[in-house]
Amino acid sequence: MINTNFIINLKKTLLILGLILTVNFVYCQEDSLKEIRTKNSIYLELGGNAFIYSINYDRIFFTKESLHIGVRAGLFFFPNYEGNLSAIPIEFNLLYGRKNSFLEIGIGQTFNLTIEDDLSASTIRLGYRFQRKERGNGFMFRIAALPLCSVHNQQFGLWAGLSLGYAF
Repeated sequence: MINTNFIINLKKTLLILGLILTVNFVYCQEDSLKEIRTKNSIYLELGGNAFIYSINYDRIFFTKESLHIGVRAGLFFFPNYEGNLSAIPIEFNLLYGRKNSFLEIGIGQTFNLTIEDDLSASTIRLGYRFQRKERGNGFMFRIAALPLCSVHNQQFGLWAGLSLGYAF
């Protein structure tokens, strides 16, 4: 059974994510398109916000000179003998860099969909991202340290993530 607080938090997060993506379609500037052309990426993250792995979609919705702001959402699914485990990691990220190399700072929440207790974790990301600007040449790589905090269990830990994917 899914906790009521979890559903409320998930609805709030999805509403914020929807508003941000809506602003992206309304707010398009010429200089924004010149700075970074690959604004979308799909990638596999090992470790990271979903702890084991996740498949993610990332969208950069604001670009100004060397500052890029984006949002990412993913899915983790793991079938096992006690039932399926699944989680949704959501993260807002800030990229700082001019060419293909970026400092990446992010803040996010991972929602656990299958455990009765609210075991979702808050995350902070500090890492490096390689992402080409040119369309059609879309290799993307990320590596990061992730401090994790579970409010429910009052636990803190340090984790890492490695991502490989395609930017377009």
